[in-house]
Amino acid sequence: MLLAAGGQFFFIGGIVALVAWLSHRARQRQNARWAATAAREGLNFTPGAFMTAPRMDGLRGPVGVLVTTIARSAGKSSIPYTVVTLQCPVALPPGLQITREGAGDALAKLFGGQDIELGDPLLDPKLRIKGLDPEAVREVLAWPAVRERLYVLLQASQHSRVEAGRIILEEQGNKDLQLERNLAEGAALAEALAEAVQAPWAALAARTGLVLEGSGGGVDLRGEIDGLRVEARAQVGRGDAGPQTVVRITLPEGLPRMGISLSERGGESGGLRLGDPVLDGLVKVEARDDQAARALLTGPAAQAADLHGKLLAVIHGRPGSVLSGRELRVLGPGATADHVGALIDEGLALARALVEVAGLSPVAEAPRAPQATDRPDPLAAAAARLRMRS
Repeated sequence: MLLAAGGQFFFIGGIVALVAWLSHRARQRQNARWAATAAREGLNFTPGAFMTAPRMDGLRGPVGVLVTTIARSAGKSSIPYTVVTLQCPVALPPGLQITREGAGDALAKLFGGQDIELGDPLLDPKLRIKGLDPEAVREVLAWPAVRERLYVLLQASQHSRVEAGRIILEEQGNKDLQLERNLAEGAALAEALAEAVQAPWAALAARTGLVLEGSGGGVDLRGEIDGLRVEARAQVGRGDAGPQTVVRITLPEGLPRMGISLSERGGESGGLRLGDPVLDGLVKVEARDDQAARALLTGPAAQAADLHGKLLAVIHGRPGSVLSGRELRVLGPGATADHVGALIDEGLALARALVEVAGLSPVAEAPRAPQATDRPDPLAAAAARLRMRS
């Protein structure tokens, strides 16, 4: 009995030792392969040990990279996955999340779960997209290079996703060629997303001559246009508040001090009467010098400059917008570059008209803001390539 028990003990011990040796050899081979990959990619490498997974980290161009392995449960066993995580070098639209669509997503959408549609017949049924500002999400994902790279997510595993400013690509096992492909494709998607976020704002700054700054959930543009001080802030809302933009334009000295706001009671709220039944019914005008204000707002020069039309476009067309003293404040929902550009143009059109009618200085009209519809249609070629792979 003792001999039998001893033999069984040595047999089991031999099996455990063999498994440990095979695991050690497999880990050595993986460490060697990953060390070579890290050297080619210019990444740091930390070899795996008995209780720790190997990892690579560093920069691939401007994109932060982390590569490691995880085990996902599959019944009574587990399946190893190689995870490539790439940090986008700029802030993406807040709350942006892109995942592969699964059976649970269809049910969630039936009960009102968010899914931002892109109008792409290949991507829309297969990706679920969320974000705090759907308009900003669509603007970024309509960028041709981004749209093409999004097809990468359809080639990776079901767990691959974009969230919290990171692209996460998971693949079963640890195939070297697949790892290098995911590094290249993920970095390309991160750089394309960064370009899509920055390019419209850079174009708006170049067109207006304003200085562009970003801070947290907002974007600021500041500077002077035709001697008018302009500040624009696009702010992503929190909680129930949606994205908002406010444009402030400081008017020059010499204009009558006025307050112009939206009438709350259809013209019964008092204020200066201008003799225009439409304008008098929609906006309220208050002034320190009624005679000077009426001369500015109702004279022949005001008619020639379409001042009433521009007042209505801003004060009535953009609820919450006001002229208070020397500051024109234009408000509007939304926080994309196209939207901010439109608010700047509308505010400048009114400010220029006021300055021109007052005879302070002649100013030229601003060029039309580029619109989202000016961009090229995304990517029949990329969709065709994906169909050929399928």
